[in-house]
Amino acid sequence: MSATSGFDGTSDRNIILRKLEKIVIADRDINTLGQYSVCNCQPGHYYSFTACEFSPDTGDGKCIADLCRECGNVTVVNCNTQEKYIGMKLLPQKYSSLCRGPKGTLLVGGYKIENVLQLTWKNTDKILQETKQYKMPYAGSRFMTNLYQSDDTILISEKKRVTALKLDPDRATATELWSSSGSFDGKPLYPYGVTSDSEGRVYIADSSNCRIAILDAGTGVAIQTVPLGEELTSVYDVFWLSDPLQLLVKHYLGASIYNIENEQVQS
Repeated sequence: MSATSGFDGTSDRNIILRKLEKIVIADRDINTLGQYSVCNCQPGHYYSFTACEFSPDTGDGKCIADLCRECGNVTVVNCNTQEKYIGMKLLPQKYSSLCRGPKGTLLVGGYKIENVLQLTWKNTDKILQETKQYKMPYAGSRFMTNLYQSDDTILISEKKRVTALKLDPDRATATELWSSSGSFDGKPLYPYGVTSDSEGRVYIADSSNCRIAILDAGTGVAIQTVPLGEELTSVYDVFWLSDPLQLLVKHYLGASIYNIENEQVQS
């Protein structure tokens, strides 16, 4: 398989988002490569792969939130007005994952952190405020994302497993629905990025094995593994795009669109 990239994605500066079946590439630098500029307060802080869309219940419409692990800033960009705010300052290097939460909130987690923070957008002050902490069954989240069209079910990738958790906003708890670990086709799972689609499948970027592991979203049972080619020695994120089965795969060479049906990389 060719390792060619259809994007100018040779640097970790690029953030890839899925929006209405389209790719939005945002650069942290002032000169954005895509529709939205998701910049932190200090240009040059590129060490983050985390960004997500959310719609606050304040009536602000759709926004993009971006977490920078290097400086700890959570940046919020309004998609309609393009206004940008540093919504919250977290401890640098501590938090690494960000996704939508229930009722227009955001969730923030991190490696070896027991609780996931719930952040609520305060429109009058243009800031994010911690309003809740969800107690996790175990500590640590390398990556965190939502199950497709679900704001109260999240997928967490950490160490050698991926876990689906159901959130209870009233009790501020998270119940494990399933956890998938161990070996896939005889090789241990090393998960990084994780995503899901509208057909009930979960896709895991299996970094060290240079492949995509596909699971059943309801049970966590393995469906198949998709090798990406020996030339891609590190795969760290994956995004579902649309039907037919198309994935955007981020790797150390950049980003490629991979079609599972015909097993081809598309430019």
